[in-house]
Amino acid sequence: MGAHRFDMDEYLTLTGGDPKIRENFEPNLELLTALVARHVFTVHYQNYDLLTQKKILDMTPGALLQRLLISGRGGMCYETSELMFHVLTEFKFDVKRVPVVVLAGMPFDETQPKDHNVLIVFLEGKEYLVDVGFGYNSLRGPIEFNFRYTEEKSLAAGEKYQLVCAEEYYQLNFWLKGDWASFYRFKRPMKFINFQESMEYYHNLVKFPGTTVIRDLVLFVGVVLEGGRFGFSCDYDTEKGATNFSLLTVKEGESESQKLDVETFRETISRYLKIDINYSNQNNIIKFYKSQDMMTGRYLLSLLLSKINTE
Repeated sequence: MGAHRFDMDEYLTLTGGDPKIRENFEPNLELLTALVARHVFTVHYQNYDLLTQKKILDMTPGALLQRLLISGRGGMCYETSELMFHVLTEFKFDVKRVPVVVLAGMPFDETQPKDHNVLIVFLEGKEYLVDVGFGYNSLRGPIEFNFRYTEEKSLAAGEKYQLVCAEEYYQLNFWLKGDWASFYRFKRPMKFINFQESMEYYHNLVKFPGTTVIRDLVLFVGVVLEGGRFGFSCDYDTEKGATNFSLLTVKEGESESQKLDVETFRETISRYLKIDINYSNQNNIIKFYKSQDMMTGRYLLSLLLSKINTE
């Protein structure tokens, strides 16, 4: 592992940044916001490798850059979060990893593995939550929370968040259809982990003897854009195949869900994300190939989003 070299200039170019920024920078909120937004808008989420292969992938910075951006595969939370951690560290930010348990509207189950990973950035006496790997629900920017009492914050129109500060845990919620929907929970006080510990949580998720949604049940492809969000999904069973193909579109807090047939599912992802999907009724249901021209794909998605009527 670790055969690929991490090239910060290449990372910045691929995420729409200017490599010259490295010549003279300050680790401030403006830079943090720009780095997080470019990362989220460029690196799409997919749990295909975890779902179909259930094997440990190389999580070194160079390998992540190659896999997520150069090859255009995108990745799941531990992958994209670890790449973001490395970038922020290179820009001299004080950033920590925090393992969390996804709730997604369900009751907390302490037997479940830490199936998600977020970052906390300490900056100028304040603390910011950074989450670049939560599918189409990834945070489009850092959110400042005091982590002492429950607060509500907004990042964009229709995107309101609540961090519940209970005695023994923190819980991030999202305002959805007139009520708070739970996203995930993590310990209070926060448990900061190093790379090796993070990889242990990642390994535990991959090898968990029970059942988890992202590893065993559903294929997710999530995209965040400046104007909205797209979530592609389908139920997945290694024996029965893939079923229930759908597309969720979110714009200014309003969501629209569409059921798709498999050909429309394939064609839509291929057209707008430049991801080619091979579907068959045989063992390997879906295959992702190298993404081509990712920025053009996201531009086309932006045009599609602009045509959606949310009145």
